Amino acid sequence: MSSTVKIVTLVHMSLPRIGAASQGAFAMHKNGYEGTRLVEDAELETIRKEVAKVASENGEPTANLQYLEQINSHHSNPKKTLEFQLIVPGTSLVGRTDPYAICRMETALDVDGRYFKVEEIKV
Repeated sequence: MSSTVKIVTLVHMSLPRIGAASQGAFAMHKNGYEGTRLVEDAELETIRKEVAKVASENGEPTANLQYLEQINSHHSNPKKTLEFQLIVPGTSLVGRTDPYAICRMETALDVDGRYFKVEEIKV
């Protein structure tokens, strides 16, 4: 029995504030998402679309997701981590410094639907 091996991109997403755009900065947010998704590549637009898809699947109004923008953070490594903020006109982020979504990309091996981390070995 032979195995199929492919190199893929996985993105671990944390969206702690789903619903924030429609409820305002100080609302309590019961919805959130934390999980890993298989994506086509680690490009900004690919990851942004996946964040929007996850947010929509978890109750964020679709109309709000057009305002999802990548932000720069001194906490993240831009090659492996992207952060997003959702600022809908008419809502406020006063007092809110945490990102709407944090996405960490990983290159992995897909062996028949099982995923394994890939790390460089320096020789």
